[in-house]
Amino acid sequence: MRQAKVRLLMRYALFAMRYRTGSLTDRQGVETVRRWSRAKPFDIKISVTLSNDSEYGFVISSYQGEPYVKQEWYNAAQGSFQVRDGVLERSPHDDGRTGDRTPYGRTDLYMRTHPASMRFRNIGCYNIYPNTLRIPQSPSTVRRLRDDGSNLASILQKMPKLHYQAILAAFQQVVPDINGFRVDRLGGWLSLRFYHADPGGGPDVLRDAVAESDGTLRVLALTTALFGPRSRLDVVAIEEPELAIYPGALAKLWDLIEVASERRDIIVTTHSPDLVSRVPVDALRVVRMENGVTRIGPLAQHQLVTLQEELFSAGDLLRIRGLELDEPSERGDGVRPNE
Repeated sequence: MRQAKVRLLMRYALFAMRYRTGSLTDRQGVETVRRWSRAKPFDIKISVTLSNDSEYGFVISSYQGEPYVKQEWYNAAQGSFQVRDGVLERSPHDDGRTGDRTPYGRTDLYMRTHPASMRFRNIGCYNIYPNTLRIPQSPSTVRRLRDDGSNLASILQKMPKLHYQAILAAFQQVVPDINGFRVDRLGGWLSLRFYHADPGGGPDVLRDAVAESDGTLRVLALTTALFGPRSRLDVVAIEEPELAIYPGALAKLWDLIEVASERRDIIVTTHSPDLVSRVPVDALRVVRMENGVTRIGPLAQHQLVTLQEELFSAGDLLRIRGLELDEPSERGDGVRPNE
């Protein structure tokens, strides 16, 4: 499975919505996708159909390596608009009629100023780097956990006791020998430390994050994202939660993800057969790159029948020959070329 292109487009859309398209240049956004594609040059189209039958989408292109918004639209019962080449051709105040062609700009998304933007802003996409958590972090005023966990110490330092207890309870389901954690200020930095249970029954042993395993640090960041005070996200995306996690603890981590999914949508990318086997069949989506085109869609029908008849688990199929994508002509799903 090839997840990188889809992951990049997700991050591209989120960063563009929260900030500006220009903030993505340091991630080599458009050029990276272009390098993986057959046609050059080409545009990147991202379109989302919402639950109320409204549609939002935009087309990103680039000029001399700099991304810009070539087209953007929002079609809904109220508040529709359309922007083309930096010109607002139809505004939310036109009531469906074409208004004045108002210059707007090509480096920003008009949706950022629209009330409906909250549908897209309230999304977290987490890819936690343990080394980012291991070293002391600079204080941050950002109120939500950053995608890489680089402000975890600040989030935990300001956390109310009730939320601290909720995160600790979830964390201990996966790492039971740690009784707590704290954040200490070291000059102008914040250092994360952990209370380990003493096997001899003595006082807890306090250890710095630098001495902790990658898995311990990742679990703390993920439980904070799922159950922390600013975790009221509509959608939480987690990239490969199995990384650095002891296989025996992976099932417990998945149980926490399922609990969190009762309050919000959870998207998980994974290569783990163990995790794939725990996902309901109708929630599985396969990501494939074929001839330079990334496609996403449901499981192939013959593999779906195999799972329904309980001949194999999804993890078994992933190990034996890989999960196969259903044909778009049959189901109509997927990311089509250049989208």
